[in-house]
Amino acid sequence: MSGLLSELLDGQKPKENVQPESMRVVPEPGIPMPDEISENQLVKMLENTEEAPPYRIPLSIGDAHCEVDNSGIPCSAYDVIINPGFLEKIKASEVFMAFLVTVIIEGLETKFKLSIKKDWIILKNKKCMGTLQEQFIRSRPRPIIIEMDESSEGTTSNVSEIKNAAPKSSIPEFKMSAIPDVENPEVIVTELKLPELSSCRGIELDVGANLFVLRTRSHLYEMAAKLSHRVDQEKTVAEFNSRTKVGLLISYQ
Repeated sequence: MSGLLSELLDGQKPKENVQPESMRVVPEPGIPMPDEISENQLVKMLENTEEAPPYRIPLSIGDAHCEVDNSGIPCSAYDVIINPGFLEKIKASEVFMAFLVTVIIEGLETKFKLSIKKDWIILKNKKCMGTLQEQFIRSRPRPIIIEMDESSEGTTSNVSEIKNAAPKSSIPEFKMSAIPDVENPEVIVTELKLPELSSCRGIELDVGANLFVLRTRSHLYEMAAKLSHRVDQEKTVAEFNSRTKVGLLISYQ
C-alpha cells in the first residue's frame, strides 16, 4: 500500500553538517479514522486556540532504525502508521498534510528528545525506504499520539503469576509510569521487556478496568498486573518493537 516519505532536518546541527532523518507514513486498517472535519473547520480550530487544537489523529510512531538514502548516506528513519482513508485525505490537502507532519514532529521530539526544524520535504517520488518495522496495535480508538515520555515518574503495582501457567513461563521485567503524575494520571504506560520474543505473533493481551493480563502462546511469558488507577479498556493500545524486544501498553482514563 502506498504511503509517503518526508525528510527532516536536525535543528541542533548546522545545515552543512546535518545527518538527514526521515519519517515514513504508511497505512494500517487497524488504526481508527479521525473525526471527519473540513479544511475550514481545522483552520478555525488552529486560529482560535493558543494551545493544542482539540482535533486528534490516531497514529503510532515506531522506534528509530537506520536506513540508507539515495546518496548512500545512513539516516535515522521512523515509521508512522495511520488510517488508510486519512492517508488519502492528507495527500489531497496541504492543510491536513501540514497539520499531520507538525503533530508527528512534536511526537518525535517528545519521545526521542529531538530538535527538528519545522522545514520539511515530502519526497513525492519515493514512497518507501527500507523495511517497515513491526508494530503491534490493538484495534481500538486512542488519542493523538500513543508514545509517552519514558522519564515520567513511575507508579507501583501488584504483580502475580497467572494460575495454571506452564512451568517454564516467567514474569517479564516491566516498568509502569503515570502521566502527568502519580496522583492524577491521565495515561498509564507499561513497558514490558520481552527479550525471548521475535515478533508480536502469539501475544495475548487482555485489559480490564484496573488489571491487565499478558500471555504468549509459546508460554514464555505469563503475568497479571494490577493497575494503580482505573482505565478505559476501549482507549488502550499496545505495540511490540521486534528490534528492541520491548512491548508498550498505553492505557487512558
